[in-house]
Amino acid sequence: MITRTSNIGMQQNALSQLMSAQNKLFEIQNQAYTQKKVNTLSDNPTEIATIMNLNQQLSQIGSYYSNITKAQEQFDNLDNTFNAVNTKLNRINDLGLQLLNGTGSAATVSATKTEIDQLIESVVDEANANYNGQYVFSGAKVQKQAYEIQRDNNGQITGIIYNGSENGTEGSERQYEISSGVKVATNITGDAVFGYYDADAGTGEGLFASLVQLSQIAGTYEANVAAGTVDDYFAQLETAMGGVESGMEHVAAVRSDFGSRSSRLTLTKSSLEDLELSTTSHKSSLVDIDMVEALSNLVQQNYAYQSSMQVYMATQQNSLLNYL
Repeated sequence: MITRTSNIGMQQNALSQLMSAQNKLFEIQNQAYTQKKVNTLSDNPTEIATIMNLNQQLSQIGSYYSNITKAQEQFDNLDNTFNAVNTKLNRINDLGLQLLNGTGSAATVSATKTEIDQLIESVVDEANANYNGQYVFSGAKVQKQAYEIQRDNNGQITGIIYNGSENGTEGSERQYEISSGVKVATNITGDAVFGYYDADAGTGEGLFASLVQLSQIAGTYEANVAAGTVDDYFAQLETAMGGVESGMEHVAAVRSDFGSRSSRLTLTKSSLEDLELSTTSHKSSLVDIDMVEALSNLVQQNYAYQSSMQVYMATQQNSLLNYL
């Protein structure tokens, strides 16, 4: 009776070892097949939680990448606009200096004014730039054209009014989060760059106010000559040109600021790439297996399973003999 009881205990112990070896073998086989250490929540709950957190971090990094790409596209578009504006303003400045030299005839002055007006219209067109269906310089009023030229009954430029939201008002900045807690604005309102001039109200400031003034003064040359007030004409022209030059410097400063923001994107992206690499490496250390090591473990565990099977079969034979 004691012998039979002892054999039953040995048989149960051998079966337990066999099942444990079999489960371990299945686990290693599954790891080798999936090439992952952890495949289900029950494999390692603590590491699963860490892996899920790392996946969330990688997803957030992906969102930051996407925002950086969108922001960079808008900065590139903005810089192209500023470049076009700069080219046109340089030509206006050259023409204004020609007027100040006072060497041309009335016909030459008239032709110069015509070209200046055409260039002003072209600059306003740039200020009405539209990117992806949204007006760049309209602030929060993205569906509304930023600027509109006012004219008198003769079609001459009298004003350039701003229709967008004012600088600093709610929603006027379009921001993207490019890293944790760090946002970058990708636009600026037109009034903060070009200014405006409302002929009806008689108010204005900035580059556009000076451009309107330059256009209007250029059109008074013949009248000033006839009235003998040419000195007044040149004094007013000099004042207007001073305003134009100040406006050009301001536009250049704004462009430079956005260039700095673009550089910041590049630096942030580089930091994110380093973070992504370290996070991915950490996740890999928890998830991915070494295939050489996994195959070696598979061979060893298969041997352990076969050994457990032989032990179990031996206990079965002993149990059978005890009944004979």
